[in-house]
Amino acid sequence: MSSPGTCPLCRSTQSRLHLRDGDWCLVRCQECAHVYLANPPSESSLLAEVYNEHYWSSATPALRGYADYFGDDGLHLETMRRRVDMLGIQAGERVLDVGCASGLFLAAARERGAEVEGVEPSTSAALRARMRLGGARIHQGVLATRPDDGTRFDWITFVDSLEHLHDPLAALVQARGLLKPAGRLAILTQDVSSWTARGLGARWHHYKQPEHLHHFSPRTLRRALDVCGYEVEHLTRTASGKYVTKSFVTERMQHIQPWLAPVLRPLCAFAPERVWADLRDSFWCIAAPQQGAA
Repeated sequence: MSSPGTCPLCRSTQSRLHLRDGDWCLVRCQECAHVYLANPPSESSLLAEVYNEHYWSSATPALRGYADYFGDDGLHLETMRRRVDMLGIQAGERVLDVGCASGLFLAAARERGAEVEGVEPSTSAALRARMRLGGARIHQGVLATRPDDGTRFDWITFVDSLEHLHDPLAALVQARGLLKPAGRLAILTQDVSSWTARGLGARWHHYKQPEHLHHFSPRTLRRALDVCGYEVEHLTRTASGKYVTKSFVTERMQHIQPWLAPVLRPLCAFAPERVWADLRDSFWCIAAPQQGAA
C-alpha cells in the first residue's frame, strides 16, 4: 500500500490499516480514529466512472450504487417523508439538500410547505431532480461551485452524502456560511462504530469502495463539526433506516452471508412488498452554528 496521505479530518499522517478490499485500503487515523479510503480517485474520475448513469441502475448494487434508484421512487419518497417528519421541517422554511440525488428529500420537504434547493454532482440525477421539482433551483455540481445569491437557509442537509465527499470539512464550513443564525445542519451517515459494522467486519454493506470515502462514527463526526464551527445538539437513530423491497433484502443478505439467500427467498414470498429496514448502523447528527464562529 502506498502512503495514505493525511487524515481528512485532523491532518495527521499517522494511520494503520483498517480493512483491505482488493486493491483498496481503508485506514484508521491514529490521532482521531477516523476511517477513510486511502488514495481515493480524483473527483472527476469518480464522477465519470462511479456516479454515471450506471450508478443509479447497477448490475452489482451490493458493491456499487443502486439496483434501480429511479424505479424505486415511491419507496424512497416514503423514506424521505419519514425523515422530514423526524427533523420537523416546517412550512416556509428554506431547505438546501447537498447531494440531493433525484430530489426526493426535497420533494418531501416541499410537501410540508418548505422552499427547497438542491446540489447534485450527477448529471442524470440532477436532471431528474429538476424535472421533479419544477421551479426549484438544482445546481448540477458540488457545493463549492454553487453560485451564492445571498440566500440563507433554515436547514442544510447531507442525507447519505457527506461520506462521498473528498473534503467533508470544506463542505461543512461552506454550509455554515449559508445557514441562517438560527439554522440547523442535519447529517445522516453510516456508523462505522456500530455493532452491525463491527460484527460484519469486511462484509458490512457500507464498505463500498471507492463510493464511500469516509466512515464516520458519532465521535469523529462530533470532532469534525466542532472544528468547523458547529455545536452538536443531538444524535439519533430515528428514521435512519429506509423502506426497501423484498428483493433488496434477499440481495443484501446474499452479500452479507451467501447461504442465507436460498433460505430467505421462500420466506420472502409471505413478506409485505415494502419493508422498513434498520440495522441500527446509521445515525442522524443535528447541529447549529457556534455563536461567534468565524
